[in-house]
Amino acid sequence: DPGEIINHFEKEPDEVAKQKIEAEFDIGTPQFVIAYKLSRLPEPGADYVKTDAVMSVLCRALFGKNSDIYNELYDENLINDSFSSGYEGELSYAFAEISGESKNPDEVFERIKKAVEKAKEAGISPEAVESAKRAVVGRAVSLIDRQESFSNEFVRFALKGADLMTYPSAASAVTADEVNAALAALKRGQGGSLRGLPEGDEEMMTHVEFKNLGIDLLLNRRAVEFDALGGGIYYYALIICAGFLLAWLYISREEKKYTKSDDLLNMVLIALPVAIVSARLYYVLFSFNDYKDDLSEIFKVWNGGLAIYGGVIGAALA
Repeated sequence: DPGEIINHFEKEPDEVAKQKIEAEFDIGTPQFVIAYKLSRLPEPGADYVKTDAVMSVLCRALFGKNSDIYNELYDENLINDSFSSGYEGELSYAFAEISGESKNPDEVFERIKKAVEKAKEAGISPEAVESAKRAVVGRAVSLIDRQESFSNEFVRFALKGADLMTYPSAASAVTADEVNAALAALKRGQGGSLRGLPEGDEEMMTHVEFKNLGIDLLLNRRAVEFDALGGGIYYYALIICAGFLLAWLYISREEKKYTKSDDLLNMVLIALPVAIVSARLYYVLFSFNDYKDDLSEIFKVWNGGLAIYGGVIGAALA
């Protein structure tokens, strides 16, 4: 007899452990996560499916891309396309989650909180619920075409005594009353954000590991520290400059075999500045939402933002 395996899980407390958690990391744009705990945990079986369906419809109706709060935050450049919401539920815990990137996560926290309180007072309309239901059902049906995702979800539901194949019908049967009842029972949970490190205030550390060589290093990304122009000179900038210098020395030695003596110098004097400008333009064009409110930021290249693809294209054209 191999014996019996007994899993013991601590009971999830009703109260929220911390209202806010904040940490600083080396990232370009601050990230945030806002969570609302469910006051009632799902039961195994059909209730697990029903709870998931109701909460998914709720998240879609309240925070989806057709919602008022999403469009308000997006139009004010407080969020970008990374913004998302969803439901995470197990038998021992369950919560609704809103996450994304924002230059002002504190403002997003406040706006989300007010939007939820407003929705609790006014209720989510039947029209918004019907629109969200169609999206949730469509996503559930499309899951069948993604074998790996479908398999993972099927097993997750099966372990809770639930049948994933009943999900579309359960979502279709969700009512506005059920969604609003679930909304009223939400408890504002932990908020968290990951902020970029303040310039000149914290070291920008990065982990470098060479497993086969047994080398494990924690390095400051800045080779030289100073207060102006973004706080210093980065190692990757020195590496790029070293590569350029080595290429220059090699081509200088070989150029006489193939070109006139001044051709290389003329090419560099033209191609290098064009490549830098093109790299910046390429980056700005594909990240214009970050610059449209303050066009002067486009010229602050020391804050980051050069795309190698643009540089290569510009140099080739030059």
